[in-house]
Amino acid sequence: MPKSNLSFVLILSIGLLSLASVGCNSGTQDLTPYESRLAQNQSGFTGAPMFKEIEQTVFLNPQVPARKCAACHVEGGNDLNLTEGSAFNELTNEPSQNYGRDSRVIPGDAENSLLVQKLTSTSAGSQMPLVGGAYESDSCEIRLIKIWINAGASETMTKEEALEKLGLEIDPNCDAVKEEEPEVVAEKPVEKEEEEEPKTKTEEKEVKEKTPEVVVEEPIVDEKNDSEKKEDSKVKEKNDITLFSEISDKIFMNPSDASRRCASCHSESGRLGNLVLEGDFAFNALTSEPSAGYNRPARIMVNDSENSLIVEKLLGKPGVGLQMPMGATPYAANSCEINLLRLWIDAGAEKNITRAKALEKLNRTDDLGCN
Repeated sequence: MPKSNLSFVLILSIGLLSLASVGCNSGTQDLTPYESRLAQNQSGFTGAPMFKEIEQTVFLNPQVPARKCAACHVEGGNDLNLTEGSAFNELTNEPSQNYGRDSRVIPGDAENSLLVQKLTSTSAGSQMPLVGGAYESDSCEIRLIKIWINAGASETMTKEEALEKLGLEIDPNCDAVKEEEPEVVAEKPVEKEEEEEPKTKTEEKEVKEKTPEVVVEEPIVDEKNDSEKKEDSKVKEKNDITLFSEISDKIFMNPSDASRRCASCHSESGRLGNLVLEGDFAFNALTSEPSAGYNRPARIMVNDSENSLIVEKLLGKPGVGLQMPMGATPYAANSCEINLLRLWIDAGAEKNITRAKALEKLNRTDDLGCN
């Protein structure tokens, strides 16, 4: 082989090896969890099919469960199944009934592929993922998807082969992120204040006579300590908040565990299963709207939590389809969340009843297991 050709092959090999080890590596600071994992050389995707990397890091996303596409897009869940082993066929061979597309991916044309449009904009309805934060259009995850599609959207093609096919040596948007140097602010010189001339005794006397006498009031002593005050505040807050608001916050909106957030899929824009559990919609959706999918006049039966559809779905009882929340850890039957839901239904499912009033109505003690 001529020396010049050998040099070119060597340079190209080094470039591809760098990409294989870096992937979407952006150093160790200011990274997404996906980039951070690759930075620590824990990805295991070197030499693997490029689609497998996309499937694991975007659709299944174990690092950021709130962004996990396959949490909602499961078999039988809706128009699209992005679970492991099904995603490729769904994206490349199955039509999208909701958007009237023959396929969700157009090989060789990432910009006009429905998958890219859904992940990067609202041009095709609600941007995905619904929660967990949208991907930036130039993020490593989106770059991977675009390169895969533009290189032909093959199920077996490796990232190295895709880059070579497109004439790319390294993904330019996955290079190391340079830290911004802090702005140097020049300190202003401290101006020396002019010293006042000493006052005469007569002047000091006049100042003293003009200065009003300050009367110090004795502080009112509160006999309760800080811990007692905090406890009183918690009791008052618990007694004031409605029971349904507690349920909505802990189950439907769930800010502490996004993977369990019902409103991620059952939102006003998503309406999965024609059910909205977001904000003010939730109460009517449970108490007044029928469930066509399960032939129930309402999703709860007032005073009967045991036979209410919402409880059956959360506990995964037979005959009601997939257990909710989909793709996340289910609630235990004796958990605080389920106990609150049961209490609310059994006490009449009123919108404004508080936990204390519901317990009093059922002649129960607060043994719900909630903090």
